Amino acid sequence: TTGLPAPSFRFRLTADTLGVRLYPSRCRADSGLSPFRNVRRRAHRKSTPKNLMLRGVKLYLLGYLLNFLRYGMYNLGEGIITGEFRSDILKAFLGMDILHFAGLALIVTGVLKLLKLREVHLLAIAGVLSLIGSVIPVIDTGNFAGNWFIGHFVTTNSETCCFVFFNWYIFVAAGMVFGKIIRGIENRDRLYKRLLIISCCVMAVYITLTFCFGTFSSVKITTIIQRVCRKPPDCCQST
Repeated sequence: TTGLPAPSFRFRLTADTLGVRLYPSRCRADSGLSPFRNVRRRAHRKSTPKNLMLRGVKLYLLGYLLNFLRYGMYNLGEGIITGEFRSDILKAFLGMDILHFAGLALIVTGVLKLLKLREVHLLAIAGVLSLIGSVIPVIDTGNFAGNWFIGHFVTTNSETCCFVFFNWYIFVAAGMVFGKIIRGIENRDRLYKRLLIISCCVMAVYITLTFCFGTFSSVKITTIIQRVCRKPPDCCQST
């Protein structure tokens, strides 16, 4: 054994090279490779309620940093040169965008996780919120600050709201439920095929309703119900 490293060094070298634990530890029950185990640990830590809310706050603030780089910085430079500051640019700087919604969604998800709610509960809550957001008419408080605050949740106007929480949170909740399901599925190809069939059926129904009633963004749900109860739409009547 002359010239060979010490046994303890060879032991550590083998463990690091193979990526497995060759000595007992509190993690010995996990038979997976250590790199994957570390990935799972990091993913679990990121999904804790505290980390979700913290990441949400960071994303929300990052949205305003992006707005400043897109609008505020130029308005500030123009104001310094000309002595005039445009109010519409200031409103654009405070306007909502996808990062603000993502941050708010993470914060709310963290709060709901803190209440020990499961993914299916989040999806049910998101479905109710989506229904409420679809039937509530456009709200205008008459001032920018009120529209800005309410615009986080429901539609106010194009200057103060985009990706409103009530209507868009269902996509986040559905993604969490899908992730929960797919982690427990071994034959994912079969799952994808079934989802493709279901999606095609839903798409066919939606396109048919769109031709009959128009897009749901331009027609109230109550109007659709009235037309269905009174008589079939013109496109569905036989000639």
